[in-house]
Amino acid sequence: MTPRRLHSLLLSAFLAGNLLLGAAAVPSSAAAAEEYIACAPAEQDTVSAQVYDGSSDPLPQTDLEAVRKCLQNTYLYDIPDEILQLDSIQEMIAAVKERFHDPYTRYVTAEEYEAFLDAINREYGGIGTVLDGAPGGVSITSVTPGSPAEEAGLLAGDLITAADGVLLAGMPVSEAAALLKGVPGTVVDLTVLRDGHPLHVGVTRAVIDLPQVTGELLDGHIGYIRIATMGNETTEQFLAAADQLAAEEADSYILDLRGNGGGYILPAFEIADFLLPPGSRLIGLGSKLDTLYLDSSTGPLWDPGKPVLLLVDRNTASAAEILTASLQDNHAVYTLGENTYGKGVGQSNVPLPEGGMLFLTDTEFIRASSGEGYNHTGLQPDLNLAALPADDWLRIAAMLLHPEAGMKDGDLRLRLGDQVIELSGESLRQEQNTAAFRHLLQKAETDSVELRSGSAWIAAGDEAVEKLWPLYYPGFKDMGAMEQVPLDKTFHVVFSQSMNPDSVTPERVRLVEKETGHEVPVTVGWSRTDELHIVPAEPLTAGTAYWLAVQPPMQSAAGTPLKSGAVLEVTTVD
Repeated sequence: MTPRRLHSLLLSAFLAGNLLLGAAAVPSSAAAAEEYIACAPAEQDTVSAQVYDGSSDPLPQTDLEAVRKCLQNTYLYDIPDEILQLDSIQEMIAAVKERFHDPYTRYVTAEEYEAFLDAINREYGGIGTVLDGAPGGVSITSVTPGSPAEEAGLLAGDLITAADGVLLAGMPVSEAAALLKGVPGTVVDLTVLRDGHPLHVGVTRAVIDLPQVTGELLDGHIGYIRIATMGNETTEQFLAAADQLAAEEADSYILDLRGNGGGYILPAFEIADFLLPPGSRLIGLGSKLDTLYLDSSTGPLWDPGKPVLLLVDRNTASAAEILTASLQDNHAVYTLGENTYGKGVGQSNVPLPEGGMLFLTDTEFIRASSGEGYNHTGLQPDLNLAALPADDWLRIAAMLLHPEAGMKDGDLRLRLGDQVIELSGESLRQEQNTAAFRHLLQKAETDSVELRSGSAWIAAGDEAVEKLWPLYYPGFKDMGAMEQVPLDKTFHVVFSQSMNPDSVTPERVRLVEKETGHEVPVTVGWSRTDELHIVPAEPLTAGTAYWLAVQPPMQSAAGTPLKSGAVLEVTTVD
């Protein structure tokens, strides 16, 4: 048994004695009797089978009796008698929801509980496609490798117009997806449009097991780990991703918890334990009796000198918030995004005599840093990006992790809210970062935009912010502007002296779309020793603004280096 697995088992055993979140399956009635120790009177330190010995406190025989006992003895708050004396489970739970603003305590059937577990563990009976709405049906945006959809020959870009004869045009994507799901081994007959041609495809459903954690290396140096849920394999998959990224020599990390609605509590504690130094105080578990804090004992998994950013959003909830709070309270991450959901209470899953399951709120999560909870309020990020498109957030995080951000001439810094952020000039010029940087700039305070020059930060000024290119090419000479430029234009640049042609390569010339950051490849040549001609390798786009930048280092024919580059603003014909 590996040390990691042993650690997981020990922590699991500890938590199981204090918070029952996520049983593996619905137990039988006999097994359910064992579980009712969770609903013993709160004042008792230990509970044995004698609590339900058939005399003073008989074992509940119906779901109604069991729910009433659990609410009375174990619910997080004291419930008045008038609620406990109601005649049905539905009435009691509805009254609890209203009185304590608790949407999480609920009663479910065995079938509903199995579906709940499948959702946490990202398992379902289906065909293995990701869908998006489209005119005439739903389009396939991706096909899961090894899935029934792949085996049946379905492709990304296919338009599904009908499932088992039911037309999908105008149907919400969720409803269309539900038609594709079903019992493994059954067949769904699809009508598909591919390149305008109809196809009829029968796909045999199977159990689809989506990854709970994925990892990849971004920008050649950032370890990106997406934790989609807190399921039964989350910890192992997280460790596998972390090991792979360490082998790829990641120098920094982004943990992405956006859209992670939680699940089991154990992976949250395990991952926090692996990431934090021994003795770090994790989240507290508050009950009717007291608050129990857990301390880490295993980490740190990574070199503490490697920066870690954490992405969260309004759908980061429950166990994902436990991980977020534990890392925030120990200053182990810098958090970006928006306020989290605010599910700051936990539920025990209590099997009932007649086969149902009770989700019972019996725990409040308490922050170690403040001793306070966050139920309904959520957790705040360090850098709030709520005003920016969500698609930009990952690129902003990647820009912040550029290893030389804020250290070189031409780097940029700005203020967003109460946070000052520094960005590498090199990263700004990458096409993939264009949209994210422009949106950052729109939300930043204009007078806060500064450029690094030597050891000082110099205000960029309103004109530079308005023109934009001086932020990308600070210190470059302004060669003016050309308008109504033909789409097949050859550009000519005349220098004030003869140049060393070997020093002016295509890499020293950039022709960039102003709005998108797309770089147009060019070839260069010389008509005279002081006249460079630049030929775009692809047609320019009508009605589009470009920047033509000639960048140092370059040398004159005499070997003198040119210290500054130059930029020409270009607008093509409509």
